[in-house]
Amino acid sequence: MTNNRTFFLILLACLFMVSCSPWRAQLLHQQWLAKSPQRYTLRNANPSLDSFSMSYIGCGGFLIQYGNDKLLIDPFFSNQSLGRISTKQLRPDHQLIQQFFTRELGTPDDDQGLISAVLISHAHYDHLGDMPFLLKDYLHNPVVTMYGSRTAVNLVRSFGLPIPDTARQLQNLEPFFTTHATKAGQNSELPASPFFYLPGGRIRFSAIPSNHVGHYRLAGQRKLPFTPGQVNQPPVQPAYFGLKYKEGQNYNFVIDLLNEWGKPVFRIFSNAGAACDASVGYLPEEMLQDKPVDLLLLCGANYNVADEYPQPLLDYIQPRVLFMAHWENFFKPVAKIQKRASIVPNTNILKLMGNLEKYAAKKGYPEKILIEYPQKRQIQFRF
Repeated sequence: MTNNRTFFLILLACLFMVSCSPWRAQLLHQQWLAKSPQRYTLRNANPSLDSFSMSYIGCGGFLIQYGNDKLLIDPFFSNQSLGRISTKQLRPDHQLIQQFFTRELGTPDDDQGLISAVLISHAHYDHLGDMPFLLKDYLHNPVVTMYGSRTAVNLVRSFGLPIPDTARQLQNLEPFFTTHATKAGQNSELPASPFFYLPGGRIRFSAIPSNHVGHYRLAGQRKLPFTPGQVNQPPVQPAYFGLKYKEGQNYNFVIDLLNEWGKPVFRIFSNAGAACDASVGYLPEEMLQDKPVDLLLLCGANYNVADEYPQPLLDYIQPRVLFMAHWENFFKPVAKIQKRASIVPNTNILKLMGNLEKYAAKKGYPEKILIEYPQKRQIQFRF
């Protein structure tokens, strides 16, 4: 087991080193990042525009704020080097977390209890690794709930945090997708979870099972995964090491912003956690017909390893706006990335952005393609 893991890590390190491209990152900055405005006004037949704010944390992470509701997705702040996650304990970047909370909430932690829900797309360390420390030191809402897979819940529970069932919940989403009998007498699985509503009544969300593509292709065929598998019981020892964070079940999320009567007025589809294969993790057709997608949060990392991604997804949902996530090299500190763009290894994000621009010119959607540095500023959307 140890020899296999060592070989795997050495292989990953070699592939990462040969796939880095500083000149592509510089072009990405010149052509896209440096031109990105802070406020966007989207076309809408309704002359009275509403607005919400969104902050890109990095990897697949976001903070979405609308009305009195605040929602976190995959909040990972603490970028670690490849060598560190392979051999040492993960360490949260408390300074960066405090800076983010101060900018977004006005205090270095959520002492007012404003954030009530955290969505976890899957349990890799770059999506879940900061969550135990956030629950312990920063998220003080007595009813804050983390929603994710059984694996994600068990990894967080391994830290022995004081999270009673009546207060700070760890919600396993997998029971919502158990097999059930249909009218025709056949077994089927629910394509999406019920909607969960945040306490302020202005945001709701639904989870959709998805997949995580491999990180590399070997011999053009076999996809090489990173820490696949499930964690079916809380580990005896806390999950301090990056390689302990098994992938678990993946989820995409439909996030609706609601008006005062509870009707969805803006829909976000988060595919930011991981690139997925064609037709996997798509929102159900009836849900899409009920309310089209306005904003797609798209994962850029490893898009080239997926089977037909992201064009089939774009054709299916036809989003008005696309936001590129998980584009940066998360093995470098955020401060360095903000100072000089650095692209995630093994992924030509510059090529992807160019392809998306040509696609939009041909198809007429999305009307806007956005990309931002992680944790640099808050983005405002008027719709």
